[in-house]
Amino acid sequence: MTDHIAGIGTGVVMQQSGASSTSERPEIGWLFGVANDVGGAGAWALALAAVATAVVAVRDGGRRALPGGLLLVASSGYFAIAGVHIYWPRGVLTMLVMALAFGWVALMVPPSGLVRQPTAARRAAEQGVTE
Repeated sequence: MTDHIAGIGTGVVMQQSGASSTSERPEIGWLFGVANDVGGAGAWALALAAVATAVVAVRDGGRRALPGGLLLVASSGYFAIAGVHIYWPRGVLTMLVMALAFGWVALMVPPSGLVRQPTAARRAAEQGVTE
């Protein structure tokens, strides 16, 4: 699948560069090879982070956050396994599901876990310091 994706991307880059083939610009093939290697590791890191996010979201948001957490894990897992990147139709649909999942989780998890640091002016006002 990654060769197919690289082929699409290479064609676009080749067209923009004015080269008619990768033999004229071999660095493009090398660049896409490196990007595929790094991208694979990044997709799996995203899937792992999605699992951790879902666990914390369900812990803090309860059962209301569960559908969003499950969608997040499923979409990021599919992204990593299928290697769909962002191309139409599967990649775009995967990104839309992931966005829906992040939105769901954000709406269902209470903001109480966020710690806001006071600004320097507020700290000074709380301590009774005037300018």
